[in-house]
Amino acid sequence: PNPPLIWYMSMPVIVLADLVGASITTVFRIVTAFLAGGSMIACYAILNQTSLTSQKYFIQMVVFLMALFLFPLAWRDFGQREYFSLIFILPYAFMTVARLEGSKPELLKSIFIGVFASIGIAFKPYMMLIPICIVGYSFFKERTRVLLWGEYYGMALSAIAYFLLIFLYSPAYISDVVPIVMKFYWGFNVTVWDVAYSHLIAALGFWALLMGVNRIKMTIFQVIIIIVLGGFLFNLVAQLKGYTYHAYPVIVTSFILVGSSFFTHKSSFLYKGIRPQFSKACFILIFVALLFGEFKNSVRWTLEAVNEDEMFQTIHRELAEEVDRLAVGGAFTAFTTHPFPNFPTALTVDAKWVGRSNSHMAIPAIVKSMEQGIEIDKEIENFAFEQVLNVMQNFTPEVVMVDRRKFRHAIFESEFDFIDYYSQNAEFAKIWTNYQKISSISGIDFYKHFTDIEKNSN
Repeated sequence: PNPPLIWYMSMPVIVLADLVGASITTVFRIVTAFLAGGSMIACYAILNQTSLTSQKYFIQMVVFLMALFLFPLAWRDFGQREYFSLIFILPYAFMTVARLEGSKPELLKSIFIGVFASIGIAFKPYMMLIPICIVGYSFFKERTRVLLWGEYYGMALSAIAYFLLIFLYSPAYISDVVPIVMKFYWGFNVTVWDVAYSHLIAALGFWALLMGVNRIKMTIFQVIIIIVLGGFLFNLVAQLKGYTYHAYPVIVTSFILVGSSFFTHKSSFLYKGIRPQFSKACFILIFVALLFGEFKNSVRWTLEAVNEDEMFQTIHRELAEEVDRLAVGGAFTAFTTHPFPNFPTALTVDAKWVGRSNSHMAIPAIVKSMEQGIEIDKEIENFAFEQVLNVMQNFTPEVVMVDRRKFRHAIFESEFDFIDYYSQNAEFAKIWTNYQKISSISGIDFYKHFTDIEKNSN
């Protein structure tokens, strides 16, 4: 379901890893760190062209927060699509601040910033809200002069190039993938309450209350950051998946917004009894509380990773060994609603992984329809059967792993059984008679393909 851009961007990393003889993981981390560092340098240089340089430590605060969240506190969100969106969009946002304050960046630099911003936006269609709102605000302030800004020419050229790439190399994404994905991707959704980070919303609400009560006039910087934050918040809510990396850029921009309030000047207070020092203390309290929460989450996730790492490595190794033992260099696949156990197994075995996608993506929508007593959409059901039949008929995998764990991605504790469901299809049922269960590891059942001769001999 992901737009082709993430696949295109992965290719240079894979090529580079092959050239230098290093692992893809190592090269990916280095490239990601290089891009994040480049974004920080660009943001620092751009902000130095604004009036913010007159506010002591302001720019250092912004860059420090970026460094903190792009590296140690990024945790498992490091290198996710929203992570890249953040590092590519922030320089564009800060350049807008500089322009609205009268700065005139060099044409090539602004085009370059626009190209990177367009990449960050193209990862998810919901990100389009950010440039739309920034252009609207900029037009309100600068009128038609906005049309001369180089970053928008960079965005336009990038958009044209991207659409040409899709048209030439991935036309099926538009003609086939998008229509069917729109039908079943809702199956992965959770409720709004599951994606609403209540502590973050409460902190932003308290921040807005303090700003309003004290009649603090927002700076251009704060307005632009609010637009960016709002775009990322829309991206979080619109997807309704509850994944931490969807919330990641919201958290980072929230910290930058609250942090900028320490440096807000020329505020007039509504109540004489409230002193500016008290208000700033409240801003600091919000900031520290948020920071404490992020540090707590990071420590907890780190400890869990340390405790579970050996167990997961053991499970991954056992799965890989079993696939190699049973497939003997042939093909394998897995019936699952999550990339695991197809991956990382496919990266470490001699057998070849085969499949239409890294998981059976239509199943969560089918399971939810069953549980809610809703008639299953025939197009979704046909897609589910076509997906599995394409693999079973065209590749005849030696080994099929079937996920029968008690808790499974997107279908949670449902008792849904892949084999029972797919066997409703006569073609699949016939093919499956040649498979026999051999073993089970941590809730993953292994089925081995046998020819009629082999079955008779057994």
